[in-house]
Amino acid sequence: MSDQVASAKKSVEPADQISTIVGLLESPDNRPSGPHEAIYLEILAAAQKLNSQCNAAQGRPEGLEQSLTDLKAIADKLPGTVAENVSGEAQDGGMAEQD
Repeated sequence: MSDQVASAKKSVEPADQISTIVGLLESPDNRPSGPHEAIYLEILAAAQKLNSQCNAAQGRPEGLEQSLTDLKAIADKLPGTVAENVSGEAQDGGMAEQD
C-alpha cells in the first residue's frame, strides 16, 4: 500500500493508484475476512471516498496529501504487509510494504 500512496501523492491522476486499492478490496470474494476484516472495510471506505473526490476534481482534490496519509495510517493497523494478509504469504511487489 505504501507504493500506491507514494505514487498517488506524486501523480496528476491519483485516482489511478487509488482505484487499484478499491479494486482489490471491493469484491467480498477477494477481500480478506477474519479478525482484520473491519480494517479492510475501513480502508475500502476511505479509498472509495478519496477515489470519488479525485474523480469529482478531475485529478488532485484539495487535501489529497492528508487523505492519503490517513489512508496509509488505516492500513498500518494491519500486521505484516497487505500482500501477506491477502494471500497468507509474503509476496514481492503488489501492495507489499517496501521498507
